[in-house]
Amino acid sequence: MKTCMATIFDDGYSEQAAVLIQSISDNYMSLDVLEIVCIVPERDYLAISEKLSKWLKVKTSINILFRQVNDSFGVSIDGIDCAHWGTNTTWYRLYLGSILHDYNKVILLDADMLVVRDVQPIIDYPMYNKIMATPDLSGSEITVRGMRDQAVFMAGMFIADLDWWRDSNVESDLTNYVLNNPTTILADDQPLNVCLRHVWSPLPIVFNYFYFKTHPEYGYADWDDPLLPVHHKDVLIIHFNGETKPWNSLQKIGKEDTSAWGKKWKDARDRICVN
Repeated sequence: MKTCMATIFDDGYSEQAAVLIQSISDNYMSLDVLEIVCIVPERDYLAISEKLSKWLKVKTSINILFRQVNDSFGVSIDGIDCAHWGTNTTWYRLYLGSILHDYNKVILLDADMLVVRDVQPIIDYPMYNKIMATPDLSGSEITVRGMRDQAVFMAGMFIADLDWWRDSNVESDLTNYVLNNPTTILADDQPLNVCLRHVWSPLPIVFNYFYFKTHPEYGYADWDDPLLPVHHKDVLIIHFNGETKPWNSLQKIGKEDTSAWGKKWKDARDRICVN
């Protein structure tokens, strides 16, 4: 089975993606080759590839590849109102079967993540269903999704059976949902939950840890105050979910992030000499 890890980003997120990829390499202990596919807009490819080549110092067992998505890829993407997040790359994950047409399985990671221990448990995790993702315990099914009394998942990290993805024609279902429903703050996460919930099984929470309490003063995730402390102590991937991140808090709330996780991310960035 041909498997890859993948992340989706444009040039504006090159720095964050570089930190993610370096953290994967630093925490990959196997001698088997691991392919990491960067799914990027065609217009940004040269700038991104030049930056990653300059910044990254990955192990010889890591093979970094690119998939360029043309601006005209899928009329459906061009026709989608990107609303809250404001970038077409948001929607690329709905078309993973087409973009990664020569892969059987993908482990998708958001670029605003940091791997902090061996990734092998994710690579080896059994495929109990067609899509595997961590549960969303934020209450979004009540507050945002309109999916009360239903279990939902967080689509920032998932493992997908791409053979099933293509055979089931799910991209058509996802496109139809998006074009016939209003875009929400959850963007691509919502159609994935609606169209894939019948083939979803949960991953361990530590594979995509984004469970933090809200900062009482600033109203964003407090990276020093975990909602699930037992899982937090054993985290494999930390996910800086939401609009305010350790690297943009000054712009967003007028205050530098001083959290322990924020420092860890900034230290990782500084080690690859991003400037």
